[in-house]
Amino acid sequence: MKLEAWAANSIFIYPITLSCIAALVFWVTFSYIPSLRRKIKIRPIVETDQLRIYENLFTLFDLIMRHKDRSPSFYQERIRSGSLNFDDILLGLQNKVLNKHYLYNDQVNMHLFVVGESIFKISEKIEQLIDKIINYSPYVTAKEIILLENIRTEIARYDFDKEAIEKDPATIMGEDILRPIIPVISYRAKNFYALYSLFIELQTTVLFSNSTVNREVILYRLQYLYHNHKLNKCKKLIRDQRSNISADENLLNGYLILCEYDAGNISGFIALMRSIHKKRPYNGRLVAQRNFYARFVDCPQVREILSEYYSNGEIDLFESNVRKEISEKNTFIETNERLMKYYPNSAVS
Repeated sequence: MKLEAWAANSIFIYPITLSCIAALVFWVTFSYIPSLRRKIKIRPIVETDQLRIYENLFTLFDLIMRHKDRSPSFYQERIRSGSLNFDDILLGLQNKVLNKHYLYNDQVNMHLFVVGESIFKISEKIEQLIDKIINYSPYVTAKEIILLENIRTEIARYDFDKEAIEKDPATIMGEDILRPIIPVISYRAKNFYALYSLFIELQTTVLFSNSTVNREVILYRLQYLYHNHKLNKCKKLIRDQRSNISADENLLNGYLILCEYDAGNISGFIALMRSIHKKRPYNGRLVAQRNFYARFVDCPQVREILSEYYSNGEIDLFESNVRKEISEKNTFIETNERLMKYYPNSAVS
């Protein structure tokens, strides 16, 4: 009765209340719920494309830090950990040229290789992915859009289009042929360093803010945590995700061993080494695990443990490959430092 009396006496409030309730029901039914469903379907596409941009940027930095063509760089850990600095990038660029027309100095040509077309293709992929994400702007945050546009700006700062990467820099003046004094792309050092800062920012979003978590994200997150010395979080991630990426058990075990060593748990490190290598992971190919054990190449205790499960020949092959790669990295650094001194008035813009 009280409700009926209130309704009868509320000439304005009652109709307005009913209208508000009806409007709310209409909005929830025909706007909010459909929008939420679209977001649930489309947001994973956005996050997957962000991951692809992250991977392409990693490939780009790995390219400019390589010691030779068609070979991964020695700086992958540094790239993922966010510890690559400007001087590293400047050094890495000392043996990279835009195209074959820049190989005009016989004194240094054997140390240089062409990267222009690869940079162009990677940049093109990134721009296409950014365009695709922007088309889904209702499902992208303002912060993400600003970050992606900043990445696009740095990617496009230099005109590395198809024509530019094939252009001969030589200029004919009478009987003289004039070429740039510095053939390498060291002038892009500041540009790449700015782009690297954006890569680190994107990495935080892709690995820790997005809800899409697949095998790739888990492995990239694992590498990031370990190389940033967040050992407890790294071990927790391994425990939590072991069943989800069981096919990568050997990789997880490798990082777990390193976590125990870096945490100072030597007894746990030794116990894990014995427990894991008893099974001869990677089909017994010790050399395939050199990225994990390169630092122990001169450690008698580690060699003693490995000798329980591997032959002397297998251990010797592992050690020779590690020493070869250490030598190659040192040679790369020394060569590029000499190249930097060789080019007069090296320009960095």
